[in-house]
Amino acid sequence: MDRTPHINPLLSSNPLSGLLPVMLLLTLPVIFSLSVSIIVSLAVWLSGLLWFVIRRKSLSSMPTMITSSFVLPLSCLLFVGIQGAVVHPLYFQGLILALCVLISAAQSFLRRENRMPGMSISDFSKEMLHKRLVMVEHERICKRLRLFAIVAFAGILAIYLRYGRYEAPPVQFLLTSVVAGVMWLSYIIEVVSLSMVKSKLQKEEWLPLVDNSGNPVGRVPRSDLDDIGSMIQSAQLPMVRLVALCNDMIFLEHRELCDLCDSDCIDTPFTDWIKGNGCADEVAQALIDERFCGVKRSCPRHLVTYNVERGKVSCQVHLYAVQVAEPDLLTMCCNPSESKWWPVDQVMEMLKGQTFSELLKNEMPYLKHTIVLAERIRKRRQERRNPSYA
Repeated sequence: MDRTPHINPLLSSNPLSGLLPVMLLLTLPVIFSLSVSIIVSLAVWLSGLLWFVIRRKSLSSMPTMITSSFVLPLSCLLFVGIQGAVVHPLYFQGLILALCVLISAAQSFLRRENRMPGMSISDFSKEMLHKRLVMVEHERICKRLRLFAIVAFAGILAIYLRYGRYEAPPVQFLLTSVVAGVMWLSYIIEVVSLSMVKSKLQKEEWLPLVDNSGNPVGRVPRSDLDDIGSMIQSAQLPMVRLVALCNDMIFLEHRELCDLCDSDCIDTPFTDWIKGNGCADEVAQALIDERFCGVKRSCPRHLVTYNVERGKVSCQVHLYAVQVAEPDLLTMCCNPSESKWWPVDQVMEMLKGQTFSELLKNEMPYLKHTIVLAERIRKRRQERRNPSYA
């Protein structure tokens, strides 16, 4: 199952790699001359543009590359303008940092002007999910870049105040190294942060979002249902519930609190979310196959689909039922009190208590007056036709 749909391509490389030419332009002057630093940075930048052309990718997929595309040409113009003048690399680094901060701030401002308020269903579509993820990552990178630029300026100011003028070669080297060190520190932090995000997403399960007609409109992570539930409007999470019946009895089990169960209660154990591109019929069949130990495969029947609010999450519940010939055909837990067959009439009498789940309380009257009643009528007709059947 694809646990990270449409997101792995965006996380295959570090979004900060688009700023690699700018970082080289900030760090190389510590060792080499300005001309060599600019030539190397331009070579890396042109190689990145060529890669985008060969792969037929848009620069919008890596907004940091757009930042570099503005900073590098402007830096070349500055270098040409100061050609022949004696300029300390520290001044040049300061200009590059100022350009990065201004350009990233301008990008954030333009994005904020075009940002739509709120989050609707369309925000979870494939294209909108891609765009939203890229923009959120770039916004975070820009904020971190501006933060580290301020830290770099503060470090330079602290060293200047400590040592006075900075014409001494050791002080010059120390000042230029502060900028390089701070920028590489930000890059390392970003790489570690992205690696943690990728590790989390690779273990994540993605649940589909459907509209009232059952058509998929997007996906959400299972681990953040409570946080995302209040942000989703007019969409439901599809859930499958299956009820096993046998001789006027229903198979129930004690369940602990989880995302499928509202509280510590007694409920049907055959409950699961529809994951990935699966359908309700496949999930229902898989649920009964896990516990069924008979020779002839038991096929569930779809009864009804209804919507229900479970906390902050709106769910679309697909209710299924399956008739089991003998109670022994379903495997139970090691502890008999955890799972057992309950008489339907006994469950109906105890529904007013707090023992059973809210969903089961809503489903039992429907089950009794449809599936259970139909099975009783069928048995009576069978007994009339064949008295020895009783």
